Amino acid sequence: MQLSELACPFNSADFSDASTRSSGLHLSTIIRELDRAAHGERYNAADAATRELYFAVGFAWEQMLEQVFLDVALKRRNGELIRPGEFHRDGIAMSPDAIDLTDWALEEYKATYLSSAHPIDGPKYWHWLVQIKCYCYAIGTRRARLRVWYIVGDWRGSGPQAKAWQFEFSDRDLEEAWQMVSNHARVKGWI
Repeated sequence: MQLSELACPFNSADFSDASTRSSGLHLSTIIRELDRAAHGERYNAADAATRELYFAVGFAWEQMLEQVFLDVALKRRNGELIRPGEFHRDGIAMSPDAIDLTDWALEEYKATYLSSAHPIDGPKYWHWLVQIKCYCYAIGTRRARLRVWYIVGDWRGSGPQAKAWQFEFSDRDLEEAWQMVSNHARVKGWI
């Protein structure tokens, strides 16, 4: 028998059905830096190729959700759930996963190796909530749904888990999140 390992390069963009990302400042850049300052580096031990694989899992989760979860799949088939693509507000680009046209709610999808035992409104998921609030602010809604695939569940033997939440934010919640990220971008000279 002859055996040789083959190269298996991944580009996470190949798994995304989002349009090409524009140049310029993106919301994720600002939130990543704020989160790093508050909570430390999340991928400090991962090289670029490993990070691409992490991101590819997230994009694959988005696609799987649209096909497997009945409420999401039905709404998408009926034209009630749309992918808005990239848009800009105050010089900051962002790409929400979807908008539910039946109640103008943001739909955001995540896949993570973090534990499902952490509260969704705790510090482990702070960056997700800031992102969601900023998306809501930019599209003009106070309602959002978050659907998460916990790849390893609670890390205590549960196996994979899928969970979902609905959020109703106040205008103040959204305005404060947007002010925080836009002020940080101004201080850095990005906008």
